[in-house]
Parts: sequence; C-alpha cells; structure tokens
Amino acid sequence: MDKYFSSTGRTTALIIVIALLISLALAFSLAACALNGTDMVADGTTFADQTSQVSDAVDPVAETDASDAGEGSQSEPASETGNSASPSEQTIAPAATAAPTDPPATIQPTDRPTAAPTTQAPAATTPAAPVDASGSLPITNWTLTEQGTILWYTPAPDPIAYNPVRTVSVTIPEGYTLVEICKILEKKGIQTFYHTFSAALNGDYPSYGFTDASKTTPHRRYALEGYLFPDTYEFHVGEKPYNIFAKILSKTNAVLSNYQPYPGMTMDQVLTLASLIEEEAFTGETRGNVSSVLHNRLSIGQRLELDKSIHYVEWYIKPLVQSTSTAEINAYNSYYNTYKCPALPAGPITNPGRLAIEAAISPAQTNYYYFVTDAAGHYYYAKTWEEHLENLKKAGLA
Repeated sequence: MDKYFSSTGRTTALIIVIALLISLALAFSLAACALNGTDMVADGTTFADQTSQVSDAVDPVAETDASDAGEGSQSEPASETGNSASPSEQTIAPAATAAPTDPPATIQPTDRPTAAPTTQAPAATTPAAPVDASGSLPITNWTLTEQGTILWYTPAPDPIAYNPVRTVSVTIPEGYTLVEICKILEKKGIQTFYHTFSAALNGDYPSYGFTDASKTTPHRRYALEGYLFPDTYEFHVGEKPYNIFAKILSKTNAVLSNYQPYPGMTMDQVLTLASLIEEEAFTGETRGNVSSVLHNRLSIGQRLELDKSIHYVEWYIKPLVQSTSTAEINAYNSYYNTYKCPALPAGPITNPGRLAIEAAISPAQTNYYYFVTDAAGHYYYAKTWEEHLENLKKAGLA
C-alpha cells in the first residue's frame, strides 16, 4: 500500500503541480489580454474621435488657403480707383469660396502672403480728431473728367452737416482753378461741390475791394478766380461756403497788401497775368522770361496766344455754362481765348501763387516776344518770328 501510494502519490502530486502551473499561466495570460484590450479600446476611441472631427471639417488644405486669403485681403490696401473701406466695413468671405470642381490650391511657404499686423488702430473716439479724407472719395452730383467736362445730375444734394468739433486740413496748390478747389473741398468732406460752387457764382462771400472790382469786370465768368490764394487751410466739416471763402479771401487780402501792381496795370490785371505765368512757367528763370514775353507783347498790342487759355475755356467754363444757346457758350472764346482776345483775358485762368505774382510784377528785362517748349520741358525764346520758326524746329514742333 505504501509502495502504491508512494508511486501514485508522486504521480498525483506531479499532476496537481502541472495543473496549478497551467492555471497560473492561464490566469496571467487572461490578465495580459485584459490589459491589452483596454489599451486598444482607449486608442480606438481617440482615433475614432479624430476621424469624426476630420470627416466633419473642411479640407485642411482648403481651410489653410482660405485663412491665408482672408488675411491677405485685409492687409492689402484698397484699390486706388475704388472707395476705401474701414476695417469695420470690410466683409470677409466664407472659407469655401472656390467652385467645387476646383482643386484646393497648395500654397508653398515662399508664396504665402505676409499677414498684416494683428493690432489695428483703434477707432477715433476723440471728437476733435481730424477727418481722414485720404484716398478716393465719391463726388456728389458731378463728375470732372480728365478733359474737365462736368456732368450735372438732379436733384441738388443736401449740404454736408456742420460739425463743430471735427476739422479738416486742405491744401490748395498753386494753379488750381475755382472748379478744382470746389472739387477738393468736397473730396475732403468739407462741403459739397454744388454748394461751394453755387456760392461762388452767386456772390455769397465777404466783400473786399478786389472782389467788388472783379464782380463788375465785363465778361468775367468767375469773380473769385485768381483770388483764392494757394495755401493750407483748416475748416470744419460742413463749413458754410461763406465762411470757407471768408477764410481764403482774408489770406488773399493779407498777401496782396504786400505788393504794388506793375506800373500801368491794376492788381486785377496783375493777377490775370500771373495766372497765365503760373500755367506756362515752372522755375524762377522761366517765370521771369515768360513774364517778359507777355509784357513785351502787351506793350505792342500783340495777342498773347497761349494754349492754356484755350484749355481753361474748354474745360472750366463751357461745361458749366447752363445755357442752351451755343452762341452764349462760345462767346467765352472771345473773352478768354488769348488767340482771339486782343490783350489779357477777361480774368485769371487759375489762382496763382506768390512766385507767379512776383514774376508778373517784376519781369525779366529781355527783348523776347516768343517762346516755345519741347517735350522735355526746355524753353526756347526768340526776338523775331524767324527766330521763333527756328526754335520750333529745335523743339521738334516743325
């Protein structure tokens, strides 16, 4: 019995040990599988979430392109021919703007537009801040073409409302006409062209000795032409035309008080001559010589024959004569066209600056009666008609 038990016991014990070992191995295996299964489920959940997000989103490439395009559209300046819009007025297009059939454009790193700084200037909150009148602004009720033609529309616009705390600085350049000055006043948001120009025609401005005289000059189209001294002025938004002209004419009066007219001429004639010099000469030497030519021709009763006087009639008078009579409109040719009028035109053709006024009062002392310029801006002067013909050849005009 002992022998059998001993043999049988040893076998049984061995079987039990092996069974225990197998059980332990199975237990460890099951535990490992359980751990691996948890990790796989966790990874799978994360991947599934990411897949869901990508499938519901816009194509990453297209999204990047749209974002870059949006930044570029905000950083680029407004077209010079278009109206400028403030950042708050700009409309950002949706990301998906390309046609469905268009493949998304791939932007290389070197092709990416440079984004504008994200910090934008804060909106003006101080009432006294000047108006930003830069850029191209709409002109109410009229259009001035390159040839000077003005197209009128009805009804008349309302005047710009007066703002007592907002001001605009405006510079009137030398050689600007009344029409151009009224145009720039509207572009700067000061007052409409219609109201300032109408005030100029109707005499709605302060009375000075020179303005009273110009009003009574025969065939004068614009009494203020020549008397709006070129300078920089500060006006309120919505300023009344009367006050606009009052400030400019006050400056003109102060300037003219420093000069005595050329012997034998009135100050009005000096300004008319100065306006011609302003248009025909651009340096100190040429102003003096051109003034001398004009004085010499006037002294012998010879027509001045200046092309700029034709431009003035055609561009700044005729389009603004509200008449159906062709004869009435063309009559200004005889009054302002220096190829037709016997001496000075009926009035200034621009608003001259100091240098042109001084040249009219103090011309160079020459015997010149003719001058011509070439395409490069060189001046040729002549004493006789024959010399002038030779100069035309030199200038490439004959």
